[in-house]
Amino acid sequence: MNAVAVQNVHLRYGEQKVLRGISCTISKGEFFAVIGPNGAGKTSLLRLMAGLISPSSGSVEIMGRPLKSYSRRDYARRVATVPQEVPFELPFRVGETVLLGRSPHLGLWEMEGNRDLELAGQAMQVMEVEHLSARRLDQLSGGERQRVFIARAICQEPDLLLLDEPTASLDPAHQVKIMDLMDRLRREKGITVVMVSHELNLVAMYAGRLLLLHSGIQAGLGPPQEVLTKELLEKSYGCRLQVDENPLGRVPRMMPVPEKYSDIWESAFKIPGPDR
Repeated sequence: MNAVAVQNVHLRYGEQKVLRGISCTISKGEFFAVIGPNGAGKTSLLRLMAGLISPSSGSVEIMGRPLKSYSRRDYARRVATVPQEVPFELPFRVGETVLLGRSPHLGLWEMEGNRDLELAGQAMQVMEVEHLSARRLDQLSGGERQRVFIARAICQEPDLLLLDEPTASLDPAHQVKIMDLMDRLRREKGITVVMVSHELNLVAMYAGRLLLLHSGIQAGLGPPQEVLTKELLEKSYGCRLQVDENPLGRVPRMMPVPEKYSDIWESAFKIPGPDR
């Protein structure tokens, strides 16, 4: 059974076509990344999977069931979402925010028990925010808030984890820690991870498959070696890129080529410039 099945999905915002004929299946326990330039439709696709919006046509299934067949409570027990922009104006402290991840598993008037508190503590420890437990969200940096909301998602104990650019506001050390954690959750707990990211070199080392979007169209789908090619990436991102092999994992490694270095790049790789 697939964790996610997207079939011929189209999405419009008014007259604007945001997604056009997207189809993909994501297996249980897979690490799947959605990539593409700004405005490609990545966040919209993730919002469709999260049930926050409905497709104009096509279908989305989660764990073998149509998305619309889930109640919000039932869905929240199985799927956790970490948005791209996490709110900081909520009147909650860090510990309270993380503990909210247990809400779908509690009865209407049921209070959190010892296990819920233990899970929240473990999630904060994993995300290195336990020392911030008593702080309000508006007293945190963007990177700290991001880690708090990832901790809340972990505390939720989901089967499927949807993350929209979770490493965008983090320093390199925490970026790697987040990616290592997602991979460990996938391997040890069988959690399916679906991540939108602009960090191509990071997702190349972690994701089993990638979906490349360009202007709402499916430009590539497959393992990193098939999707992260110079031809596909330059066409989608509209810039020069050097693509070679990452010696750490034998996966593609990307580097943009600034204009001021174009002569050096062309000379090194014996590629004629556009006016030559």
